[in-house]
Amino acid sequence: MPFAWGVVILIFSIQYWFALLDLNKTLAGGWDWLWYGQMLVLAVALFLAGALVLPSRVSFAKSDLLDDFVTHGRYSLLALASYLLFSLTLLSIYSTPG
Repeated sequence: MPFAWGVVILIFSIQYWFALLDLNKTLAGGWDWLWYGQMLVLAVALFLAGALVLPSRVSFAKSDLLDDFVTHGRYSLLALASYLLFSLTLLSIYSTPG
């Protein structure tokens, strides 16, 4: 189960990378601190999700991987949910009609 969530978070990270490349073309020369801060919050949420879903070296050495996932997995899913909620909020704010 942790491996499947790790793959899902990796797919979200790849999608985020390509979305940033597309956003860079869209905002050509128009980046400001507000945009940068919003993208940084999204990147930190993805990083937290990935860091919490996979075991650390300490937990890998002394416990079962499933126990580590049960302990930290819900926090990873909370970070992933916050990433999705924040990105949907940004999409609804900045989307143009039509």
